[in-house]
Amino acid sequence: MTLITELPPDRLRTDRPVTGRWVDPARRQEAPAMVVNTGAVVALRQRSVVALGALSTRDPLTGPALTVAHDLSGATWWIAADAVWSDVNGAARPEHPRPVGLVAGRHEAQALVKGISDRLGWEAVLAFEHGAELPSAVPFLNHAPTNLIALDGRLSHEVPTVVLLGEDMVRWGAGATWDAALHRALLGDGPGTAADRELDTVVSVLAASGIEIGRVDLGSDLLRRAGVVRFSVQLLNGVTSRYVGGTALS
Repeated sequence: MTLITELPPDRLRTDRPVTGRWVDPARRQEAPAMVVNTGAVVALRQRSVVALGALSTRDPLTGPALTVAHDLSGATWWIAADAVWSDVNGAARPEHPRPVGLVAGRHEAQALVKGISDRLGWEAVLAFEHGAELPSAVPFLNHAPTNLIALDGRLSHEVPTVVLLGEDMVRWGAGATWDAALHRALLGDGPGTAADRELDTVVSVLAASGIEIGRVDLGSDLLRRAGVVRFSVQLLNGVTSRYVGGTALS
């Protein structure tokens, strides 16, 4: 095979050594700011983030590395970076976002609802796998599936959450209504209702249980130019403003 390029010579990169191996191109994604506690004192507004698998107990996730998140009012907070990435301790700049609550879409409200749904449903499935008895969701559903078991996945909150069990599948979804939660569990997305209104409803119900929503922007220039947002959706509880020792990561 012959590789042909029409780029003029001044556009070709010649600053890389010829090694005979593929060289990863320079990254063009601007990652969220991070700090790690090492002794230098900086003023930070820190927010407690619910650890994965701890929705029932609201146990916070802690760790020395912090990253920037925003609540839905636009306020900036620092949260534990371990909530967002799985390789925080093994890399100067983490590159592997946790899949739970990781969403992308062209509409911010729609993406946020999908991320909240994924997190609430995932927590319910995890609790079920660990022996929790989830009640039936059939009494709340207008059209319960006949070939699947529908369970009520609410854990210390009142947002309609459905877990579907089949012979060889497990699905989950949450939404402003039980029918919306079932639709999302079956098809992976909402029933086409106004995303802004559904987000407002879900956020209000969670707030009544002491949970607020945070988002960490994991988008890239390429996605933004295409009109796509990409977030890691996080569950926040408790507001704490304090001083934290830290050194910024480049």
